[in-house]
Amino acid sequence: MRFRVLSAEIGHETNTFNIHPTTVQSFRDRFLLEGEAAIAARGAQNTELAGLLEGARSHGWKVHHVISAAAGPGGGGHARGI
Repeated sequence: MRFRVLSAEIGHETNTFNIHPTTVQSFRDRFLLEGEAAIAARGAQNTELAGLLEGARSHGWKVHHVISAAAGPGGGGHARGI
């Protein structure tokens, strides 16, 4: 049986004392890539996604990658007014 794998990668450090909330634009500013665009941009570099794809190739898995996103450290949106 051939395995089918759904993958996604999201990187972010949330700090509740940071007064600047993390938004979708925060991810767009660093990177926010979907599907094949993510594989094209990150699939051949030294990334977690590349490692997964290499392992999948060696085992004959079919990978459906949905999103790769990262934002810099930011607030979680709950610390306003502190």
